[in-house]
Amino acid sequence: MFTELGEVLLFARSGRLIVRLNPSCSFSKIGQSIVDSSGTKIGKIIELIGSVKSPIASVLPENNVTKAVGGMKVFESESISNKKHQQLRTKSSSFASGRKLYKGKRK
Repeated sequence: MFTELGEVLLFARSGRLIVRLNPSCSFSKIGQSIVDSSGTKIGKIIELIGSVKSPIASVLPENNVTKAVGGMKVFESESISNKKHQQLRTKSSSFASGRKLYKGKRK
């Protein structure tokens, strides 16, 4: 059900979680919610930093997340809004590719 996203490195002084992402994951993760192994929401990815070979995510944590999370595995979950967004994007791209362009009179 959940896809492993990476591992929490530390809880930064800025209040963000720093997560080392698996290099095999796709890089369209900004805005993605992350959860722990039990499915509890930990936070939302707000920034990707580092190189492509070893990506790191900056995560805005939920209010109930404590500082003792270093080394914890995190997972991504498909939220309903993400599925709807992907469906709308697919529908709009198929609509755009299937329509004819308007060609007005040339002068």
